[in-house]
Amino acid sequence: MAANYLSKSRHGNIYFFKRRVPKRILSITNKSVLTFSLRTSDLKEARIRARRLAVQSDWLFERLTKGDVMLEKMIEKEGIRFNYGFQCEFDGEDRVLKKVSIDTEPGNQADYEAAQRAIEAIMGGIEGNPRPIHALEHIESGDKLSVAVEEYLSGIQVKPQSIRSYRTKLTHFISYFGVDRGVLTLEQRDLVEYSKKAKLDIPNPTTSNQYIKTGGSFLKWIRIRAGKGPLTTSTLTQKRTTAPYKDRDSFTTAQIKVMFEHALKYRELCPAKYWATLAVAFTGARLEEICQLNIGEDLKRTEGGIWHLDLNERPDKDGVSRKSLKKLSTERVIAIHSALVDRGFTDYLELQAKNGFTRPFESCWTPLVNDGGGDYKWNHGISKWGSKEMKSMRLAFPDLAFKKVTFFHSHRHTLTTVLATRGISEEVRAAIQGQKSGGGVNGDTYTKIRLDPALSSKVLEEHLSHYVEILESIEKTK
Repeated sequence: MAANYLSKSRHGNIYFFKRRVPKRILSITNKSVLTFSLRTSDLKEARIRARRLAVQSDWLFERLTKGDVMLEKMIEKEGIRFNYGFQCEFDGEDRVLKKVSIDTEPGNQADYEAAQRAIEAIMGGIEGNPRPIHALEHIESGDKLSVAVEEYLSGIQVKPQSIRSYRTKLTHFISYFGVDRGVLTLEQRDLVEYSKKAKLDIPNPTTSNQYIKTGGSFLKWIRIRAGKGPLTTSTLTQKRTTAPYKDRDSFTTAQIKVMFEHALKYRELCPAKYWATLAVAFTGARLEEICQLNIGEDLKRTEGGIWHLDLNERPDKDGVSRKSLKKLSTERVIAIHSALVDRGFTDYLELQAKNGFTRPFESCWTPLVNDGGGDYKWNHGISKWGSKEMKSMRLAFPDLAFKKVTFFHSHRHTLTTVLATRGISEEVRAAIQGQKSGGGVNGDTYTKIRLDPALSSKVLEEHLSHYVEILESIEKTK
């Protein structure tokens, strides 16, 4: 990280070391930035000298924070200066010290002699009496990052898909620091620098925040088990400047019409493709939530006649768990819009069950099974189909800006936008779509709507009337 303290003179030929002084000791140093000439125009040499000054300034800041009175008096009298540094060369696998070079300001004989005396005192006289210099004990630097990540991923209790997500993010984390970096050598300032890299590499604030938080959680888990204090990402993530429902593009009315027209051509040829498109559009559910439904257990009807889907993680009757929600808190019931019921969606589902299929679209797409059968991805095949369909639609309708939307997930964002612009409160939207909601009174509202199909039915029936109108206009022309 010493390279981050490098800057060049205004003429661009000499490197300087510049480091901001912590606010807690500004009253002692009387300067906000430490600046020292590195007396070289060679970048490689400048980095070496900057590393020494980085370590020395770490020591200085720590001593002043702890109230080193003698050091404070010295600074008051002489100012801040670093007298000398050492550069060591080692020989052989036993790490025997071969050579020590003294780095002082040119012509400063007093500092050079002081450095020589320090070496002799420490080493007992280096000339003719080389001593082995051993690496830090394993506990001080910890495992290599690559090893520590595997330990972390095997030790945390999360879902298989979460492991895959964490691995992707931690691969980025490792690539920044290097696979051989000792995990316990990473400190708060390293996490700060990584956060800058993540924001630079990943423009989307929500996604970059996830990368930063994943790296922070990993270090916290490792450090606590090593008896060290945790690091924090609380001030490193980006704050929202827009409402959550504006994170991704939604479909325009013209785009929705094209999507429904596209789906309609599959109604007789391959009903699964037709119903998958409409089900996601009219419920706002995640594609995987719809795909993994156990038809025989999760398709339900209230006494009042409201058909609804029970989104949950309950195992099948054979005791095997083949469903997985993003979070347990997203378990909910969601009403099936009357427009879908009238067009035969519930009949389609019951026919699938009668034909021996347990999932809504299993007749067209079998699940991808990972990790020895413990992780079922029922939406794998249909997601790939949707991606291909969207590519063809972008070519067929270049004027409709399909470039910024996705085949299935943009339906979810569209429903969020529709409800938000029509004044539906955030807790109601969160309950319908299985998103996070606050506590208190809003939390109680969330819970009631999440478990009551009549309430979600009322919202969807009232505010998706334009979806029905689009469907009807298309059907009249067919």
